[in-house]
Amino acid sequence: MANATYGAYGGVVRPSITALISHKASRREQGVVLGLTQSITSICQIVAPIVAGALIDRGMLAAWALLAAAAAFGGMVAALRFKE
Repeated sequence: MANATYGAYGGVVRPSITALISHKASRREQGVVLGLTQSITSICQIVAPIVAGALIDRGMLAAWALLAAAAAFGGMVAALRFKE
């Protein structure tokens, strides 16, 4: 199930997000912005499974769900705040 979800993300969502980011950044900033985006994505792919696995292993399912919800909410707030 996780591989299917990651496959959908990698194949559909990620190229769309990359295109949106490159259109929002100026021509001079595109390399920096896309590099930062890739770096943040890589860090999240390392940290998220470790944190989620530790929480689930300890039976802290509510904390795991709330942490995921908080991250999604933070992303939504950032998107709405910086919307042009």
